[in-house]
Amino acid sequence: MDRQEQYIDGGVDALRRYLAGVRDPAGRYRRLVVLPPPTDAATAMAAVTAPAVLVSDAPPDGEDAVPLRRAATLLGSEYRDVVVDVRAGLDVDALAAVAGAVIAGGVMVIITPALEDWPGSADPALAGRLSWPAEPADAAGHFRDRLVRCLREDPQVAIYPAAPGAALPRPAAGTAGDDPACLTSDQAAAVAAVIAGAGGAPHRPCVLIADRGRGKSTALGIAARRLLEAGSGPVLVTAPRRRAAEALIAAATVDGCPGPRYLPPDQLIREPRPAGMLLVDEAAGLPAPMLDGLLARYPRIAFATTVHGYEGTGAGFRVRFLASLDRRTPQWQEHRLTQPVRWADGDPLEALLFRALLLDAEPADLAAMPATGQITTGREPAAALARDESALREFYGLLVDAHYQTRPDDLRRSLEAPDAGLWAARDDDGHIVAAAVTLDEGELPQALHTDILAGRRRLQGHLLPQSLAGHGGLGQALALRHRRVHRIAVHPALRGHGTGQRLMATMARAAREDGLDTLGTVFGATPALLRFYRRCGLAAVQLGHRRDAASASHAAFMLRPLSGDGATLTETARARFARDIPWRLAGPLTALDPGVVAALMPGLDFGAADDADGTTIAAFSHGHRGPDDAGPAVQRKLLHHLAASSGNADDDDGAQLLVARFLQHRPWDELAARAGVSGRRAVIGALRAAAAVLIAADT
Repeated sequence: MDRQEQYIDGGVDALRRYLAGVRDPAGRYRRLVVLPPPTDAATAMAAVTAPAVLVSDAPPDGEDAVPLRRAATLLGSEYRDVVVDVRAGLDVDALAAVAGAVIAGGVMVIITPALEDWPGSADPALAGRLSWPAEPADAAGHFRDRLVRCLREDPQVAIYPAAPGAALPRPAAGTAGDDPACLTSDQAAAVAAVIAGAGGAPHRPCVLIADRGRGKSTALGIAARRLLEAGSGPVLVTAPRRRAAEALIAAATVDGCPGPRYLPPDQLIREPRPAGMLLVDEAAGLPAPMLDGLLARYPRIAFATTVHGYEGTGAGFRVRFLASLDRRTPQWQEHRLTQPVRWADGDPLEALLFRALLLDAEPADLAAMPATGQITTGREPAAALARDESALREFYGLLVDAHYQTRPDDLRRSLEAPDAGLWAARDDDGHIVAAAVTLDEGELPQALHTDILAGRRRLQGHLLPQSLAGHGGLGQALALRHRRVHRIAVHPALRGHGTGQRLMATMARAAREDGLDTLGTVFGATPALLRFYRRCGLAAVQLGHRRDAASASHAAFMLRPLSGDGATLTETARARFARDIPWRLAGPLTALDPGVVAALMPGLDFGAADDADGTTIAAFSHGHRGPDDAGPAVQRKLLHHLAASSGNADDDDGAQLLVARFLQHRPWDELAARAGVSGRRAVIGALRAAAAVLIAADT
């Protein structure tokens, strides 16, 4: 009898023997085991080794389970074995998250549908993720087809009852370093770097970057404990959630001695505390403006973050915040932890998930800068892209590199959703140098319009038309057809060379040919992005009142008309935007970045200018009128000035100060901080100087 035959129809005992055979007897590696039918969750849980946990949306009677939507709560926990049942639906982010809870020597068991049928079957997990009226049966199976290929082609994956195709690798010799509290030399170096940062010159942040399982949180905890023992002042800890800092606090708290104090990041910004050192764990989970706020208030600070995590935030941290560090604190120090501490280097489970979910995808490594004329743009068929491993990694790597949050589930939806379109720019070697994902929206039935406009109903998807209707009162947007740019990214080497504009032009031309009424987008507003989309022919028509939790930015809505009806909608939306924005800036948008305000204004029609305003503003600039007397005239002149400008006020401190006072009515102490002066009298002097420049610019 061969190895496979001995397990067929063997039940719990046979599966238990099988798992023992594929498990690493030395307890260094983790492995993935696939259980296709007829094996069920009850059999799997009876066969695995405790401590174990079941992750399932349809557990057997009497079996405790963690729902897939709550899989991230397992982070920080440790289990010998984890069983994930995906027969009732594949949650890609959950699959990646629960792997981090499997300890060395353990197995992650996935209970799947029949592998040959899985890509073509209707996945119930898609029911709440596809745009109305799409059903799971309407979705393509490209992501699942690729996932099955990855499982079958990986020799370290055990597909029951067959044996794995290769023996476990021999672990490379690790280096523990000289610090007995640390498991690797990487971890020891990280501890030393944090301690050095606490005792050295201020404004030299330490940044620890690592994949999961490298011991970065423990390194922060060891450093915190030693700083407290040395009496280096209060050590404060923060993270996106207290749970995310538990490993750090546990490592810092020994022998009953009090450890560092945890405080939420928003409280640390709102109420700055004295601190010998502030430690920020899982920093990529915090919005970049919040990280900037911590950096500005705490001269001695260390950040730690996961780069290739399932959350899809690490690259955004690198793109946005590390650039801010370069500007604000150019002497910051980076330390990378590459040696695993929770499992051996070359762990089969980690390697499989990195490949299958593209957690380590990067933009193409370009041998040379391609000439603009060598770049072609067009639509990328999802089926072909999913089978071109190199191109898919380049495509997804660009999106991860450029966007604050891009998760594995976003890749799945892009490949399988019926309303999604994939677009790319390629150089003459075929490398993808720009990537975009679009979603087709709108053309909603007339019978639904009244309820959507009244806020009584919200359909899944269709973000652009429903937001324009529900928040802007533009009911006609519901009937029109829109193509929304959901994601767009350009290779770092080609940014600023027109590649993104060429790709946008291709998408606009195709949308017009497909009979769409508008090309639109919704994104976290920044001055640079507003200017980019305006150069692509889009106009701002709406701005969200609340900040997005991930990016800490307000959502900007922009449209480019492609038909007569689209032009009418855009003109109406622009007129209402111009009418309402002055009031909104003084109310719900009073905290909006003045640079964003300036970038929103170009092309808006604020009516006829009043020539008398120039005289009033001149009197203010020369000290003959007060800011309250001249306020209405400055506001009108400033609106007209910004509407006629290019929207680039990033380096114009005077214009931003005028926006903050005369459009947003910010308090005097905040204006003083922005102007770098002390007291109301000095702020008024700065406003007078800025007003003089405003008058000169318009003459």
